Amino acid sequence: MSRSQKKRGFRPIVVGNQRFRWRFRAGYDNSFMEISAEDIHGQKLIVTLLNWRDPWLNLAGFELIPNSIQFYTSVQNNPPVITSRFVRQAILFALSEGWQPTKKSSMPLKIWYQDNKFSLLVEQVVSVPVNPDGRIFRFKQGQLLLNFAYEPKGDTSMPAQDEIYQKHADKYDLLVMREDYQANILAALQNIYPLQGAEVVEFGAGTGRMTGIVAPYVKSILATDISNHMLAVADEKLTPQYPHLRLVVADNRQMPIKNASADIAIAGWSFGHATVWYQENWQAEISQAVDEMRRILRPGGVAIILETLGTGREVPNPPTDILAAYYNWMENEQGFNHTWIRTDYRFESPEEADFLVRFFFGNNFADTVMHGNQVVLPECTGVWWLRV
Repeated sequence: MSRSQKKRGFRPIVVGNQRFRWRFRAGYDNSFMEISAEDIHGQKLIVTLLNWRDPWLNLAGFELIPNSIQFYTSVQNNPPVITSRFVRQAILFALSEGWQPTKKSSMPLKIWYQDNKFSLLVEQVVSVPVNPDGRIFRFKQGQLLLNFAYEPKGDTSMPAQDEIYQKHADKYDLLVMREDYQANILAALQNIYPLQGAEVVEFGAGTGRMTGIVAPYVKSILATDISNHMLAVADEKLTPQYPHLRLVVADNRQMPIKNASADIAIAGWSFGHATVWYQENWQAEISQAVDEMRRILRPGGVAIILETLGTGREVPNPPTDILAAYYNWMENEQGFNHTWIRTDYRFESPEEADFLVRFFFGNNFADTVMHGNQVVLPECTGVWWLRV
């Protein structure tokens, strides 16, 4: 059968609800993937696969073994086939870095793949030495047995919290928007204080996860965060929908807000970072933020704090000893009431789940918690509230 001239070697693939087409071009030094939205003349994606050489141009030898052929190559990262899983990972990474496949553009987005991870093309990457460790790669019936896309190597690829807030707002937003697919947060908030007509101040809003839950119901909402990078994402996706929303860069401990000016002060997954950033005096740092909540609330208003009680868990348990101490401190010394809810993540696909969980929680966590084609990741969330 002859290849379709119209498709020119492209293959279809579906990621989420969008159809793409892709093709692979093997080369002597590097190989390339070209990806675009199917039947749409939008921005193209070019993936450069560093040191992925055509196996027949760089074959050192092979051995016949039962039901398979073992190839010996002189390249560290040289699989002869590209799987659908790998193509989806490339697409998800590119989308998280701003690729717009449906928007017409004369310039393609270019990304690298090297050392088991994707990265945005920002500078020349030095090639790895030939055969640095004498590794043998085995291929069986056209399937790569080595997990080349995410070979476990500890948690070195997992970014630190401050790096996320400075550089990875888009990826962070994609992760948190997959959380609480059963809408338990909204129900919990409404049980504590009716949102309709309330004036709200949000501490540590990030990319607007809680902002988007609350905004449709309240009279006004002022959302703050110390990271302008994070607020820029919230601004782009939420401000056009909610004219009663204001976004302000501010520190949780020094809020530029008048006394007794809000009905609800809310902080979602924000104050707890002080236990990492200020391990020696986190109580004093969080006390300043809680005092700011009390200061800006009207009599009868309510302060609400949400924090994690375990990712990958079906029953609540503080993930660290210092977080357990923080939660006990809120209840026993600050007078907060407490409950907990499930806020499970539901991802668009197993590939998206694997990509995001590994990026934010690390390879060790993903290998332990994620199984098979899993798209739901359990999450327990604690809810603390205090009326003033």
